[in-house]
Amino acid sequence: TLLIAIAVVAGFVMLGRWQLESAFSSATTAADESAYRTRVPLAELATPGKGLVEESAARPASVTGSLVPGDYQIVAGRIQDGHSGVWVVGHLAVQDDGERTYTDAPGVPIAIGWAADDATAQQAIEELDARPVTFMELEVKVEAGQSPESARHEDDPQRVLSMAPGQLINQWQTHASSYYSTWVLLEGGMTLPAGLDTCLLYTS
Repeated sequence: TLLIAIAVVAGFVMLGRWQLESAFSSATTAADESAYRTRVPLAELATPGKGLVEESAARPASVTGSLVPGDYQIVAGRIQDGHSGVWVVGHLAVQDDGERTYTDAPGVPIAIGWAADDATAQQAIEELDARPVTFMELEVKVEAGQSPESARHEDDPQRVLSMAPGQLINQWQTHASSYYSTWVLLEGGMTLPAGLDTCLLYTS
């Protein structure tokens, strides 16, 4: 009987310890998830010239900067809500100090908006190029760079098919003081040109 009582007590002790550890683990997970979803300055997640750590990928961030005229591109093969289209991608000069000019600031590729076709995307680019260069407080999501895809089977072999930072940066007309090895997705902070929708990731 004593052995049974001891076994029962030990069982309750183990159960209590498991419940405590489980509760602590759940609280920690919830705290981590909350922190993961909290928007923080881009500088806390990425640094020019350095690789992006796994913990920083797909994180919301805020950044001050301006879009560099003449450095807009079209990235093809972007699926959104079941429709194939393109992204308008730009050169964001990161000016968090509020003092640098866009020609003297680090650069990061930014996915600005989705268009149904190249013609609509080109019209949006023309509107963006016509806008004055201004500081903007943008809400973005930090994303890991994709591998370059060959366009040799496309009608235009120079067509860009992936969000590969190196490939995008190589086509910029205006050089940056340094470069991010990641890219960002615009989530808010500026008015999109006519014909563009907010870019969505992981849609079919």
